[in-house]
Amino acid sequence: MLKYQFTFLDKFKKDYKSAKKKNIALDDDFKNFVEEFDHLKGDTVSSTNGAKKIRFAKANEGKSGGYSVYYFFQVENKVYFLRLFAKSKQEELSFKEKVEIAQIIKAIKAKSNQGS
Repeated sequence: MLKYQFTFLDKFKKDYKSAKKKNIALDDDFKNFVEEFDHLKGDTVSSTNGAKKIRFAKANEGKSGGYSVYYFFQVENKVYFLRLFAKSKQEELSFKEKVEIAQIIKAIKAKSNQGS
């Protein structure tokens, strides 16, 4: 199993904090998600410069009552968590959110290329 280096972007942290107010078990659910994380399971999201979306279940509700996590995987097993939404709150990213994520990923790629 791959070992990942996770980075949590500010928007993700804000989303997480908001979701936790509505689900006190989120920490346990997310811990399980991270322990079982596999970057190959996510679906690529169009117009985001390479972001992927993966779902994880909320305890006792399954994936349909769970969360969507948007992330970017980069070589060297770096994973950037971009956004988190309760599926009941938001099913898909808006055009504006896709543009924002595309810009973030562009900056991540540029920074990574500078270090090479």
